[in-house]
Amino acid sequence: MSVKILLLFHPTIATEPERIDDTKNVLSNEYSNAQITQYIIDRVALGQQTLDDDTYDVIYYLAPREASKNEFNKQLTDYLYKALKNGGKFTGLIPDNSTILAITTGFLISDDEKSWLKPQTEKSAPAVVSLRRTKKNEDKAKTFLPSFKRLDISKDVKTPVPSSPPTSISDNEEKVLSVEQKKAKLNFLSNLTNEDNDNYGDDGKVDEDILDDEALELGEIGNVITEPVDCKTTGTKRRRACKDCTCGLKEIEEAEEQRQKSIQRSLLSKMAASASKEAEEIENRIKLREKEEEARSKAESTKKKTIVRFTADDMTEIDFTIEGKTGGCNSCSLGDAFRCDSCPFLGLPAFKPGQVVTIDSFGEDI
Repeated sequence: MSVKILLLFHPTIATEPERIDDTKNVLSNEYSNAQITQYIIDRVALGQQTLDDDTYDVIYYLAPREASKNEFNKQLTDYLYKALKNGGKFTGLIPDNSTILAITTGFLISDDEKSWLKPQTEKSAPAVVSLRRTKKNEDKAKTFLPSFKRLDISKDVKTPVPSSPPTSISDNEEKVLSVEQKKAKLNFLSNLTNEDNDNYGDDGKVDEDILDDEALELGEIGNVITEPVDCKTTGTKRRRACKDCTCGLKEIEEAEEQRQKSIQRSLLSKMAASASKEAEEIENRIKLREKEEEARSKAESTKKKTIVRFTADDMTEIDFTIEGKTGGCNSCSLGDAFRCDSCPFLGLPAFKPGQVVTIDSFGEDI
C-alpha cells in the first residue's frame, strides 16, 4: 500500500535543490512505496494552492532552523489538519510556541514534541432502538415507609413509654403489598415485640443500651434508602463546596484560591519592578538630555564673537611730541619703511621721539 507524503518547503529552500532531493531520498527510504508531492508553504498559507481533505499520511516541513521563529497561523494549521488522514502526522521543522495552537486545532503532540498527530477516529454503526408506547392508565408501583409503635408490656407501669405516631395504612395501600411483603412485615413485628420484652428492665423502662440496630432496619419492607448527596462537580456549571463539606472539595477550592492569589501577587510584583525600572530609565534619559543641552548651549556661547569695547584712553590720538609716546606699531619715527599703511606720517622724514613734527603739505594743498 502506497504512503502519500506532502513535502512543504520554505521559499529559501527553493534555491537549494540538492537539499530537497536529499530530503526526498530520506523519506523514500523511511516509507516504502512513498508518493511525494511538494509545494511551497507560502502558497498553501495564502490559499493559492489548495489541499484535498483526508489525503496525506505524512506532511513534512522542510525549512532552515531560523524559520522556527515564524509561528503558524490558525488558517494554515487547519489546512494541515484537514489534509491529513486519520492517524497521520505532521513532522519536520516544528515552529516554536505553536503547541497550544496545534492542540486547539485537534492535533496530539508526540512525546518527543517533534511531530503532531491527527487522532484516529472510528465511526460507530447506528444502533436501532425500539420504542414502545406507555399506557396512561398504567398503575405505578408504590412504595411505602411504614411506621410502628411499641406495644405496652404491662399496664401497671405508670411511666409512659415514648411511642411513634400510629400507623395509618388504608385498605387500598394494604392491597398493594404483596404476600411476601406481608409475611416479612408480620415476622418483623413479632421479632420486634419479643425484643421489646427483653429490652425492658425491672423498672419498666427501656434499656437503650440493649437496643439492637437491626430492629431499626426497614430494608426488608421494601423502602428506598436515601443516600447523602456528595459534593460532585458537573460538566456545565461548577458546584461550590457545602458549608460543612467533608468530601475534600472545600480544601481543593481553598488551595486553588491560594494558588491564584500567589500568581496575582507574583505578577503584581513583576509589574511593579518593571515599572520602577522603566521609571529609572526615563529619569536617566532626561538627565542625559539635560546634560547634552547644557553642553550644546556652552558650545554655542563660545562660538559667539567677543565684543571689544575701547576706553577713552584707547581712543585718544597719539601725541608724538610727548616723550615716551609711540604709535601702535612703535615704528612711526623710524621712517616710511617701518610705518603702517594707515600711519598719518607716511611721506614724512624720520624724526626723533618727542620732536615737534609739522605737516606743511596739508597747508599747501588748501
